[in-house]
Amino acid sequence: MNPIKEDRRVRKTRRAILDALLSLTREQGLHAVTVGGITERADINRATFYAHYRDKQDLIEQAVSEVLSEWGTVEEHRWAGSGSEVDFDRLLPIFTHMFEKIGKHAEFYRIMLGPGGYPGFSENLRDVMCRLIRHGHHRVLELKRARPLVDPDIYLSYVTSAQLGVIIHWLHQETPHPPEYMAEQLMLLYRLGAVQAADYEG
Repeated sequence: MNPIKEDRRVRKTRRAILDALLSLTREQGLHAVTVGGITERADINRATFYAHYRDKQDLIEQAVSEVLSEWGTVEEHRWAGSGSEVDFDRLLPIFTHMFEKIGKHAEFYRIMLGPGGYPGFSENLRDVMCRLIRHGHHRVLELKRARPLVDPDIYLSYVTSAQLGVIIHWLHQETPHPPEYMAEQLMLLYRLGAVQAADYEG
C-alpha cells in the first residue's frame, strides 16, 4: 500500500477514536467510557482499536502528550528579552500564540479540563505552564539583576493558577473572543496586577 495513503488512513482512524472518546466523555464522564463504547461510536472493531492503543488509558495519555507537545512552540517564543533588555511587549505575541494553540484543540481542552474529564491533564498542563513562567521569571531577575519581592514559589503558584483560570474561563465560554483579544487582556493583567486591573476607566 502507498505509505501516504496508509498514513492518511491511520490518522483518520486515530481521529475517529479520539472523537469518540471526547464525545462519550462529554456525555458520560471519562470514568464511564469503555473501549467497547469507543469502538461502537467510532464504528471500528476492537482489533482496530488495539492496533493503535493498549487500552483506554494509553489512548488518553497519547492524546494528552500530543496536545501538550505543541506547547514546545510556545516555549520557542518565550518572551525573555534579548540581549540585556527586558521587553514586556514580547509577551503579546507569545500569549497570542498560546491561545491559538489552545483554540486549535478547544474541544479537547474543554472536555478534559471539565468536571468529567481527565484530572491528570490539568496537572500536566499546569506543570508545562509553570516551567515556562519559571523560565521567564528567572530571566527577568537575571537581566534586571534584581531580587524578587515575592517568594518565587508563591509567585509561580499565583501566576500559573491565574493564567490557567483565564484559559478555562475562555474555554467554558465557548471561546467567544479571538486569541488576540485574550492575549491583550492577559497582558493587561500582567502589566497592571490584579488590584489596578480591577479599577474602572473614567
